[in-house]
Amino acid sequence: MNKFTQLAGSFLLSLITLNVSSQNIDTLDISMGPGYAQDIFLNVTTGQSIPAPRNNYDLQIYTGRWSAGLLSNDGQGVMVWAYPKGDTATWDAVDTTGLSTWKALYNGLDSWENGAFNRNAKGHPDYGWGVYNTITHDVEGDSLFVIKTRNNLYKKLWITRKTSVENKWLITVANLDGSNQVNITADCNLYPNKAFLGIDLETASVIDREPDSANYELLFTKYISNVQGMPYPVVGVLSNITTPGNKFSPVAPDFTNWLSSPMAIEKELIGYDWKNFNMSTFTYDLADSTFYFIKSGNGDIYKLWFTKFEGSSTGNIRMARLKVSATAIDDPEISSNINIYPNPATNVVNIQPDANGILRIYNLNGIEIINKQCTPGETLSLNIENLNKGIYLLRFSTKTSDKTKKLIIQ
Repeated sequence: MNKFTQLAGSFLLSLITLNVSSQNIDTLDISMGPGYAQDIFLNVTTGQSIPAPRNNYDLQIYTGRWSAGLLSNDGQGVMVWAYPKGDTATWDAVDTTGLSTWKALYNGLDSWENGAFNRNAKGHPDYGWGVYNTITHDVEGDSLFVIKTRNNLYKKLWITRKTSVENKWLITVANLDGSNQVNITADCNLYPNKAFLGIDLETASVIDREPDSANYELLFTKYISNVQGMPYPVVGVLSNITTPGNKFSPVAPDFTNWLSSPMAIEKELIGYDWKNFNMSTFTYDLADSTFYFIKSGNGDIYKLWFTKFEGSSTGNIRMARLKVSATAIDDPEISSNINIYPNPATNVVNIQPDANGILRIYNLNGIEIINKQCTPGETLSLNIENLNKGIYLLRFSTKTSDKTKKLIIQ
């Protein structure tokens, strides 16, 4: 075992202080309203539910400077099709004949970066709707889309550019016949604490609808999931882009050994299948041996499970909550002479050092999984699509310094 492995192991052990008591179990009541009209952003630590309407936007843009993630409001009926008859040169002559046979695109369930408009991505530099320009560092739109808005209006859409340096999205939208063409500019710099911004295509406006990303861990929402191999609307729970967790099923009710499986950042970790409609009683049965462990924004670990689901008549949900680990984490991230983007990352992470050094990436078991020599001025692009989702430690060593940063793969 090398020295860093020992240090990493010691570091992990020092994070964990179990403090489990049945007296600490309490309940969290969440109400999405009749017909599940509201999205609910839940702060697991405080129990605060932050509501937001779901019917006022069509698209969601990921605000990260180096992100190209673009999602549809599929839970509100928005549908997206990649235009199969030509590229952006055919903007003035979009023909939707045969639309019913085109493949609809839905948001990916693995990562927030994998939105409906990213589903045809081939990997860096191709992000599905556009291609990364290595000179300008912008993603330039090369594809057209047809979209059905939340109010059943059909439009054509061209994401013309995502400017990475300026961190702005430029989107052109028009009716299918070319009328009412407008250009939308979404400046993410105006919303530095938000992970996502909504886009209302009908009013060509940016919708600030979410709480600050640091103020919630879970989102209760309606979305399209994979049900028996088919896309289907469900009501469930999605994780914040930086919220690690794990799931155990079936286990005994007093199970608290969350360390027996590594935590990972998974968008649909909790999902929708913790409930099942009982055709005999016309009520919902809840999974009684399924438990989730979530790491809150302040580092505490909470055990969560569902105790009530009333369905669409009220949209009321109840969860039980138990703090199983009070974690005092001093983040190992230190100001260092290395730039990492995107972070969180999915398929590729880019490293830009300003000194000669050795880059090593370790998982939280202290195992070295990447070792690369770096030189200043270069951009080192690492393919990470085969790595497990979760938190990694990135160590950059030079002759005079040894820096560590946190890398999140989702």
